Amino acid sequence: MAANLLSNGGFESPGTVTTYQFLSNNATSVTGWTVIDDGVGERPYLMNKNRPGGNYTNRVVEGIYAMAINQGSGIKTTFPVTAGVTYTLSFQAQKGTTSGYTPLEVSVAGFNATFTTITGSFQLLTYTFTASATNSAAELRFFNSSPTPDYKTYDIDAVVVEEGSGPSVPVNPFVGDPADPGDPTFITSHFSGSQNCAMCHNGIVDNQNKDVSIITDWSSTMMANATRDPFWRAKVRSEIARHPELQTVINDKCSKCHAPMANTQAKKDGSIASQTIFDGGILDVGHAKHDAAMDGVSCTLCHQIPATPALGTLATMSGNYTVNDTKTIFGPYGDPGDTALFTMPMVMHTGYTPTYGAQIKDSKLCASCHNLKTPYVDENGTVLSTTPESEFPEQTPYMEWEQSSYVSQKSCQGCHMSRTDGVKISTMGPSGPRNNFAIHDLVGANKLMLDILNNNKAQLGVLSNNFPETIAKTDSMLKGAATVTVVEQRDTAGALDFTLQINSATGHKLPTSYPSRRAIVHVMVTNAQNQIVWESGKVNADGSIEGVDADENGVTFEPHYDQITSADQVQVYEAIMGNNLGEVTYTLLRGKEYLKDNRILPTGFNKASAPNDVRVVGAALSDSNFIGGSDQISYQIGGLPAGHYTIKAELVYQTLSHAFAEDLFVDTTTPEVVDFKTMFDASTQKSTVIASAEFADTVTEPVVDTDGDGVADNLDNCKLVANANQRDTDNDGYGNICDPDFNQNKIVDPLDLNSLKAQFGKASPNHDLNGNGIVDPLDLNILKSYWGKAPGPSGLQP
Repeated sequence: MAANLLSNGGFESPGTVTTYQFLSNNATSVTGWTVIDDGVGERPYLMNKNRPGGNYTNRVVEGIYAMAINQGSGIKTTFPVTAGVTYTLSFQAQKGTTSGYTPLEVSVAGFNATFTTITGSFQLLTYTFTASATNSAAELRFFNSSPTPDYKTYDIDAVVVEEGSGPSVPVNPFVGDPADPGDPTFITSHFSGSQNCAMCHNGIVDNQNKDVSIITDWSSTMMANATRDPFWRAKVRSEIARHPELQTVINDKCSKCHAPMANTQAKKDGSIASQTIFDGGILDVGHAKHDAAMDGVSCTLCHQIPATPALGTLATMSGNYTVNDTKTIFGPYGDPGDTALFTMPMVMHTGYTPTYGAQIKDSKLCASCHNLKTPYVDENGTVLSTTPESEFPEQTPYMEWEQSSYVSQKSCQGCHMSRTDGVKISTMGPSGPRNNFAIHDLVGANKLMLDILNNNKAQLGVLSNNFPETIAKTDSMLKGAATVTVVEQRDTAGALDFTLQINSATGHKLPTSYPSRRAIVHVMVTNAQNQIVWESGKVNADGSIEGVDADENGVTFEPHYDQITSADQVQVYEAIMGNNLGEVTYTLLRGKEYLKDNRILPTGFNKASAPNDVRVVGAALSDSNFIGGSDQISYQIGGLPAGHYTIKAELVYQTLSHAFAEDLFVDTTTPEVVDFKTMFDASTQKSTVIASAEFADTVTEPVVDTDGDGVADNLDNCKLVANANQRDTDNDGYGNICDPDFNQNKIVDPLDLNSLKAQFGKASPNHDLNGNGIVDPLDLNILKSYWGKAPGPSGLQP
């Protein structure tokens, strides 16, 4: 595609308008453009498709912004041209529904054109011209001369000027149709869209004047985009393709927590049995519950779950939450010791009544979806699990937290929703500032999927423009999840010998949740010339890890290690699913149990007494230093020449392991899988280093078995005699055997002879030169063979 000669043809810069902004005559606040206003009609305005309280989604073609040109107004810009060169102007345009429009007027490089075929839907319009002016800049101007009164608006977006006789059409890399984003102002009998809440809960600040708008912060979280999540879509489609006989179960199970309002509303309506996700289902724009589905895990889902004795138990886990029928909104304020709530604005504007609910601050609320069990089937598709207890523990962050010391210290919300003070939680009503306000950033670890959502907004129907902030917070949380320390460096001749400790700072296993996630210990050794001489756990650009068995053969997996001695041994903290035949599987419905679970435990977790659903599985169970809060791995790296080395150890996190992805990507007939692969391959956020340590170490010359006893040790200092008990009594570096220089004056002389004679017939290890247990004439003969000479390097013949 040829380069666009316009620097801001999509009106995306500076990107600071959150709703819409009318623009005055000669205004230049939209980068590169100048406003034209005849002073009689209406001013043009820049609009954000995510406008709170209103939906401009259908008025923007690409990105977040588009320009609305009202009657009596226009916009203009300049761009570089070369005389004699042919250019093509292309743009997207639509008009409103009122009557009395005049054609849109366009002037470019001195040529004038009118466009008479513009309708109520966006269409691509083009105009080709050859530059004839001698100056190097040409003007492009759009103007709407329609008469007043009544708004007569042309929406303009995606303006491009490029060399050539026709517009370059970008190649669409996706096989599926772009997703409709849904209308977040929807209302059903039990739910209300997030933009209805934005009316009062956006535009709020804390005591530092920092914007803490609830809907804006929430809009770029995985919760808000649970239904747009392309990995979820691909995996659900794959599970249905592999087990079509269970699609009714899959449609219900997988929408309980990813499209909870659509799922719950269908149950309230009695239509859940026929409700599907794909193929005319809730992801389809024509479905009655599409808007509810696309709003993800939204305000009126979480805040309508009542406190019941069953909350936080198996009965309400796995998406089996209840939603009240009274339109009661539970929140953290207004308890008996707190300032009373001012309820009237919410009641009047939404029909919901706010009230205090302690459960909104309780981890039990999160357990509704973040402790999930799934049924499993055999190779013939027969369901083998018979009770909720016997189902497969797909993810168990809540139960892991229950086994940790954090259970008495901090809730899920306490970690995953940052706090601030002095927030007037509503823009309407007389309520005063509240402290300990939970910012709705809902930060997790899924940096990969946030990156994909941010870079594929049009295809996935993403509305939010807040992803950079959420990605930065996610990166910060990941980097606070663990530390890597060196707990011991041992002086082992001929090898680097050290022990690393991985310390967890999370309230659950690391990693936790869906079993596609893993953490890898990457160790790299460089020499004095900064050359890599040894490496375990090298991470490749495609997310694969060198030396990991599963990444080379998906039916295998890397074992847990307590000691690593080879570069093809890699410590991988992960959960590996197994089916009813004991084989590795990446199909969720085949998952019966874990074949390996050595994910790093939270502090306080006792692996010996942990419940079955969160137990440690594999070699980590018998690893004495794999304990609550940490794990130690010893490294002994031989085969390196003597010298100084630098060791760098990293803990690398991945949302989606290579083997898990490769298993999914074999489903090439499903557009959701194919499109997700395209997005995944393009992402640069497949791996994140969350902790590291760097230190120096030295390799000394290895000990050689010179005494022939089969053991390389510090007794190897006489090459002539094999004696496992050889000693160096005088500490001169030569073993007693073959060392007649008793006084260490560097020469065998009469003084040594006298010393030996004094010990004749005795058992003196320092004078027993042949090691036969007694000083005798044989030792005298050895001494004489060295007469007048130093004994030389250990055991050399004189």
